[in-house]
Amino acid sequence: MLTEHLQDFLTRLEADLSLLEPKQLRERLNILDDLDTAFGDLDSKALKKDTNGGIHHRAKAIRTQLEAVNADLYQYIRSEMKQGAQPHALLQWIETSASRGEKEIPAPGLAMTTGMSS
Repeated sequence: MLTEHLQDFLTRLEADLSLLEPKQLRERLNILDDLDTAFGDLDSKALKKDTNGGIHHRAKAIRTQLEAVNADLYQYIRSEMKQGAQPHALLQWIETSASRGEKEIPAPGLAMTTGMSS
């Protein structure tokens, strides 16, 4: 049953081409977290020996593709900033997140990663 659920999850991700759009950064980050939760370290030796290697191969391919899109977006934003321009891609992402009513992004630090509040 779990394998079926994971296969359905991966199939939906593979079919959703909107995830490759720059404005889908938050969705990609959430999916990368979900993949980490479901599969852990996709590069581990234990997974390479797993009988569900096909599922893990698909998950790793999706993760690699999403991370590549994010890396391109980050590079574009860095390039804008180096040229002295406002990082329009970053500003659009922030505005899109705010217009969806998403919660404010937490400040970095231990409270963010451990769930502890100050």
